[in-house]
Amino acid sequence: MAVGWVAACGAGLAGATQQPEFSFQTNGAGVYRTWITHRTNVSPNPRFGYTNHLAQSNRLPAEVFKKLNERWAREPQFVTNTFSFTNAEFLHLVPESLTHILLTNFISRTNGRTTRIWSRREHPVLWPMAGPLVEWDTRSLVWGMKGMTALSPCWQQEGASGQVPITLLTPRHGYTRGHGMGADGFTKRFNGKKVWFVTRENKVISAKVANAVVRFANGLDYTILFFKDDLPPSIEPIRVVSEAMLRTHYPWPPGSMPVVLLAEQEGNVSVELPGLSRPAHKGGDSGSPNLLPFFDELVFMGGRTTSPPTPRMQEDLDELCRMEGVDPKRYQMQWVDLSKYPAY
Repeated sequence: MAVGWVAACGAGLAGATQQPEFSFQTNGAGVYRTWITHRTNVSPNPRFGYTNHLAQSNRLPAEVFKKLNERWAREPQFVTNTFSFTNAEFLHLVPESLTHILLTNFISRTNGRTTRIWSRREHPVLWPMAGPLVEWDTRSLVWGMKGMTALSPCWQQEGASGQVPITLLTPRHGYTRGHGMGADGFTKRFNGKKVWFVTRENKVISAKVANAVVRFANGLDYTILFFKDDLPPSIEPIRVVSEAMLRTHYPWPPGSMPVVLLAEQEGNVSVELPGLSRPAHKGGDSGSPNLLPFFDELVFMGGRTTSPPTPRMQEDLDELCRMEGVDPKRYQMQWVDLSKYPAY
């Protein structure tokens, strides 16, 4: 294996690098090799520079110049600084780990697929009086997966197309970012705004906001919209997974490629894999759903730079139900249980 050597910086510096020290580490799901290289930078005797100056300004005879160099070259050089660099090289995933299972399962469905979610997503002239013109891309990486219809193509408060996207968590609750959405707390400012979803048959369904809560304080960053009516069964709420469970059962080894679908405002999902990667951390991507491809299902992990699902979030969903006279027990987030897989 070739080691990337670090070049010395600055004119007149020389350096020496010791051989790397190898070790192997694991976080349970993955194994990787680490090595440390040490570099010492030294500065040559400063009189070398003085000799060069004399040679240029006084035109010293060649034999004098040679003798001065021979003499001063025997004098010690000076150590200016030392560096140590730690590197990591991903080797492989442990076969029985959930990370390995989901990666191999996902790769099996990538042939001939595209990162595009929609083959068409347009606002007609009369939008938002008229709904958007939307069609699924049947070659999409997400096409056919359970939970895909929870992804909203647009809503009235989106700003630029695809920004501040809504993800359906229950038949009456939609998730998006908290920052930039107003003051923390329950709010009526979004009441009457329309949110659109699309069935597998490309039928556009609208939902109207009846209440909302914005959280952008105490480490929270999300907005939950409460809709006036339930979405029909053809629009499936997406299941969720806790951050703690992901960390325990789905760790990502340094240097490996996590199997996560990152939806973004231009209508793609980036997988961070060669050929399937798209810019998904742009301004305006905040709140876009991070999705775990759990076999043939999309599972909501949280929003881009925003909060993951938590029991605290469920409390807000429950309170929105109570405020509108609806039984909260009917509108609980559905949690994916990963406990049967190895924990690390």
